[in-house]
Amino acid sequence: MGSRNKRIPRFVFEQGFPQQLRQALFDSLMAGDGHKDGRKYTTSSTGLKDDFIWLCFLLGKKVGRVRQTEDGCWRIYLRQSRIQNSVKYRDISLEAVADEDVYCITTERNHIIFAGRNNKLNWIGQCDNFSPQSSHVIPALIKKFTEAVERGAPSVEVWGTGRATREFLYVDDAAEGVVQAAESYDGREPVNLGTGVEISIRELAEMIASETGFGGEIVWDHSKPDGQPRRAVDTSRAAHAFGFCARTQFAEGLRRTVRWYKGARDAEFAVADPVASGY
Repeated sequence: MGSRNKRIPRFVFEQGFPQQLRQALFDSLMAGDGHKDGRKYTTSSTGLKDDFIWLCFLLGKKVGRVRQTEDGCWRIYLRQSRIQNSVKYRDISLEAVADEDVYCITTERNHIIFAGRNNKLNWIGQCDNFSPQSSHVIPALIKKFTEAVERGAPSVEVWGTGRATREFLYVDDAAEGVVQAAESYDGREPVNLGTGVEISIRELAEMIASETGFGGEIVWDHSKPDGQPRRAVDTSRAAHAFGFCARTQFAEGLRRTVRWYKGARDAEFAVADPVASGY
């Protein structure tokens, strides 16, 4: 429930602040300290209690009873008729895979920042999502080439022409950038974290083939779409505002990711096969 002097930033209540960001903040607060039925929110901060009520008012949500518990916490009850199905709940503290949602992060000094993906940049690194149904380009290709090596396949098919370009940020650099922003950035304008370096899908596939040990042919299926021709971000504001600069070269980040994926697969197979694991 956080510290007792936590507040919502004042600019959230200023005229002209986007309603969708207010809603994102409300969703994040409820995901952290709200009840799963969507009817009550609990905080130990009197200031945050007042701010939360005002936020509800600005979003058109009806506040019912407000009471203080024996341990000094405030419990705010919301009227079900106005908030039904308006909040999506998840335990964001347990998530290891990034997605496109907006996160609300409260720092040690009670600053609140929003962090999210804008679909113009991809993460790369350990704990990426390697699901065949929902993975992004790098984990999808790592999985495809690794399995091709295991099967001894002579070729791997990749969608498109390979001419599209993408920008990738290693996960350690992304985390460091968020921390730097939380500690040093006090502006209202959004900042982009990235490398400023683009790589073609063709070059990416060739690098992944090399890292996974695949020596066969890469077959490009031109009947499949390339997607957006480019995806890149302007990182100049982050560099100017708090000195952000991604330190991990793409080739090194890719090498670490492939090594982690292979290690995770080996560990998974060892547990699944008691004979191979020696159990």
